[in-house]
Amino acid sequence: MCSSDFKGTNFFQWHNEKERRPEIVNLFHEVKNKYKIDTSKMIMGGMSNCGQMAIDMTFRGSIPIIGFIAFCPTDAKITDNEIIQTSESNIKGFIVAGKSDRRFLKHSEAMNEIIRKNNFQLIYETGDFGHQIPKDS
Repeated sequence: MCSSDFKGTNFFQWHNEKERRPEIVNLFHEVKNKYKIDTSKMIMGGMSNCGQMAIDMTFRGSIPIIGFIAFCPTDAKITDNEIIQTSESNIKGFIVAGKSDRRFLKHSEAMNEIIRKNNFQLIYETGDFGHQIPKDS
């Protein structure tokens, strides 16, 4: 999926939370109506704001997602209560954060703590990079 929020050459983003959630839900339904999708195997992933959105939409149940992959997520606004409400599910997650990501590393660490204390399966990794997708080794 690609945001309609075009910012430059090959650069899209989802900054407006009020617009992005319905846009993602609508895109999901468009794809689901066109193709056969096994939602029991569907995950959502993203970088930065899109990583935050993947976490957010997974725990809020906006579309049927069983997990997320988030690279350097920004401030996911998930509360303990929202996570507890989904505690019966088999949600799995993977967060990758850059040790040099001065602005958002603390958010990744906070999400790691909240998700783990509510007994969800989460892999949390940090690497020697900033706010970027890490290079292949």
